[in-house]
Amino acid sequence: MEDPEGSLCATCKSSFGMFNEMEHWGKIAHHQKYSDLVTSKDIGCFVCTWIWSRCPPQMHEEGVTEDPNEQFTINYFLFVGMYGEGYECRVTFGISCSWAADYELTVRLSTSDEQRNAYHGMVARPWEKLDPYIGSSQSLENVQRWISSCEESHKDLCRSPTEAGAFFPTRILDVQKACFGTVFLRNRDEAMGQRDSGKEDLCCHTPTSTSVHVYPVYWTLSHRWGDPSKINQLNKETEHQLRAGIPLDELSPTFRDAVLFVHRLGYRYLWIDSLCIFQDSDADWRREADTMVDVYRYSFCNISAISPSVDPSLGGLFRQRMDNVRFLYPFTTNISIRIPKLSKLDSGPWIGWNDSIWADEIEGAALHTRGWVVQERFLSTRTIYFTRNQLYWECLGGTHCEADIMIGLVNSRKINDKDFTQRKLGYGYKDSRKEIIKKKATIKARGGRMELYSDGGISPFFWHTILSTYTACNLTKNSDKLIALSGIAKEFRAATGDTYLAGLWKQSLHYGLLWRSETKGGTRVQRNESYAPSWSWASVAAVGTGSGVKLYDIYRRQVDSLIQVTDERIVAEPPGGDTTGLLRSAEIDIKCRLIYFQYENKPMLMKLYIDEGKTQCYGRFTWTDICFDMSDRAERLAEAEVIEGTCIPICKVEDESLFVLVLENVEGKKFQRVGISQCDCRGYDIGGFSDEWKAWWIDGAMNNLAGLITLV
Repeated sequence: MEDPEGSLCATCKSSFGMFNEMEHWGKIAHHQKYSDLVTSKDIGCFVCTWIWSRCPPQMHEEGVTEDPNEQFTINYFLFVGMYGEGYECRVTFGISCSWAADYELTVRLSTSDEQRNAYHGMVARPWEKLDPYIGSSQSLENVQRWISSCEESHKDLCRSPTEAGAFFPTRILDVQKACFGTVFLRNRDEAMGQRDSGKEDLCCHTPTSTSVHVYPVYWTLSHRWGDPSKINQLNKETEHQLRAGIPLDELSPTFRDAVLFVHRLGYRYLWIDSLCIFQDSDADWRREADTMVDVYRYSFCNISAISPSVDPSLGGLFRQRMDNVRFLYPFTTNISIRIPKLSKLDSGPWIGWNDSIWADEIEGAALHTRGWVVQERFLSTRTIYFTRNQLYWECLGGTHCEADIMIGLVNSRKINDKDFTQRKLGYGYKDSRKEIIKKKATIKARGGRMELYSDGGISPFFWHTILSTYTACNLTKNSDKLIALSGIAKEFRAATGDTYLAGLWKQSLHYGLLWRSETKGGTRVQRNESYAPSWSWASVAAVGTGSGVKLYDIYRRQVDSLIQVTDERIVAEPPGGDTTGLLRSAEIDIKCRLIYFQYENKPMLMKLYIDEGKTQCYGRFTWTDICFDMSDRAERLAEAEVIEGTCIPICKVEDESLFVLVLENVEGKKFQRVGISQCDCRGYDIGGFSDEWKAWWIDGAMNNLAGLITLV
């Protein structure tokens, strides 16, 4: 293989050169035999190697590999266009095989100056200098450089001087003696006593702050639990041993490596949930859950243990890189690609890279399917990800990896791709945090006066982005649905002054109500055993894995409210406690237009009426469906020819959709949510609707609200 030029097989070269003035997906075949893919991988084809690394052959117990050719397909989507001062070719490969999850790999070729500059860095052949072992002294040097750069360049963004050292967890692991093979559990007072007595070792970092109560710096760890019986836990029986000192070789591999990593970087304290919260005390767990927002928000840095894919007992953080280090870097090629609308060929040289590297190694990690990790990622100012191939750094000021040429190319796309992929890949975490930091600074400058959405505050889009990620994750206990999001809710509340309503927000309730159960997708959904009001997404739970909830895709579109909240009564459990966590009851009074519907399953026709007798029709909507919140109701009404009931219009999305909330009367003017319907308004002549309807759609429902109801 010639370097820095890479190798592409003939099939991959043709996939980049087949542009014919239009986009394709699923119509252009790539390797259709797994054996052909393996052959191309063996001769050093970059693209085939990247594909193969995601679906290596599955071995039988006898060690024999089954021929998977009949169970393997690749198709691709091709796009060529202008980018900056050059051109770009993007190919997204869709890979399907029976022994691994389906996935997509996006490879980009570019001739822009921005990308070509990366070529000059490749001339020095940096892959030859990259240690093949994650956790080596080279890895530590990289992390120390990233930390120094962050502390120097992101002082106002990544750590406010007034916040440094403002909080310390109730319990912490003291790793000062890790070099002697022992780690200790300490209380907060003990850690402070060590510092005040001058017993803190010289390498322990202390923040510079004018605060009187400055606590020591500490790190945190995010990890998958896996089998709880195989990881170390703090409980009444193990407390004495942990305080007396537990040998490193008795810790699970992930915990051991995290301790050594923090110690070798020159820090003293590490917080791990299973070792710093009593696992046999519900009371202690609830108290500590309330402080989780501070544990991660004030952590100096969070370690994300992505590489142990099953549980921390089966593998540590330090390991051999899974792939050949050469394939962590870009390649160059001189293939001819036709440029659309210019009727010419461009033979490059093109620089190509794996544009899915962040999605594959970070966002697609099994750890990030855990509901609690959403909060941990959002609240952590800095994070170091231990992946299968390298270390990644993420802070509010930027990202790095050990093959920094590669992450630089990916970062350029994160900035310039103003599309839905940003939200899908979880980029909203840091964007939301930065927005909150800005709003807090504005609040402070205005003497504590809050701004709400209508005054230019934080857009509900940011909450919707995080909630979309969160509801796609799994929780071991459905009772944690609101608790595991509590820390993020507190941050948003502090920045907006808005009222939190069981997973939704008062100022954008119409936005928050746009969720649907997955009853249509075959998932069995039932009422959550832990209380949440019917109008909250937290009120439902899937039988098995998943949340059972999806949010409607209204990405950055104009959403106009048709309801108004007049009062709320949110009672925490216990009363007087934290209203972002467990709840005892929740009611909201809303001013709205109570109307009546008649739905025909065939041909999916929704009729809305002003009166209960259904004599005055608002309008008719075809191709409209009702999604009921609970599976039992959905199944009971699946074969019904006509469904009738009560509903309220909650919002309109541009001039395309009307969303109505399907209700069931509890008593008097109290109603509970039982479903939602999206009425398609595209192509309708508003002039053909009733005067009442035109008042809603044209003049605005907020000026025509007719009644007050209570949602429970």
